[in-house]
Amino acid sequence: MRLESKLQSLRDSRLLKFTGRETTLEVQGSLGVVQGSLGVVQGSLDVVQGSLDVLQGSLDVVQGSLGVVQGSLDVVQGSLDVLQGSLGVVQGSLGVVQGSLGVVQGSLGVVQGSLDVLQGSLDVVQGSLGVVQGSLDVVQGSLDVVQGSLDVVQGSLDVVQGSLGVVQGSLDVVQGSLDVVQGSLDVVQGSLDVVQGSLDVVQGSLDVVQGSLDVVQGSLDVLQGSLDVVQGSLGVVQGSLDVVQGSLDVVQGTYVPGFLQSGF
Repeated sequence: MRLESKLQSLRDSRLLKFTGRETTLEVQGSLGVVQGSLGVVQGSLDVVQGSLDVLQGSLDVVQGSLGVVQGSLDVVQGSLDVLQGSLGVVQGSLGVVQGSLGVVQGSLGVVQGSLDVLQGSLDVVQGSLGVVQGSLDVVQGSLDVVQGSLDVVQGSLDVVQGSLGVVQGSLDVVQGSLDVVQGSLDVVQGSLDVVQGSLDVVQGSLDVVQGSLDVVQGSLDVLQGSLDVVQGSLGVVQGSLDVVQGSLDVVQGTYVPGFLQSGF
């Protein structure tokens, strides 16, 4: 069946609806909508050598674009909204299961990797979220990027039963991992960089306010406690910093490796 006939069949069955200006679809794969709706308003949706499936949910593109190139995008019992922005999946996959993914006035790019949202939500507001050669998984939790950016390069970021918020700042994971389990990690007007190492927060919280936290070739673990950096910086170089059932506070100052070794 020719593409025009397929689109007309979808329109007749009320499974595919266009409001406003119609868009051009360039398909060298498959596009399936099952028991749901797909709306494109003043924008474009391109599926090239891949597939896009909406099962019992909805996908809306408003004044923006959604491109899937040599990959797949699946929405199962949930919704995906792109408002005044773009969402691109290149040689990878993006799956939303029983949840929602919203991009407002920003962009979300997945390149040679995967992004999965299971029973939760991922919101990008006036910012960007990029996953390059890695993965980002949100399970039973939420990830919010507000007026900032979150980049995962050749690594992974997992949020399980908790939340990770980046507000007016950035969080970069390079060749390492950052795990938040049953807790929260907030970066406010600052930055958190993990380079060739790991940062784990278990049943606790880590807050960086107007400062920076750097982990280089080492690890930082917070177990059943908290770590706060206020108007200062905390750096771990070729070593580790562990807080167990306690707290570490840096206020208007700097933590230098070696100064507090006797306390750990």
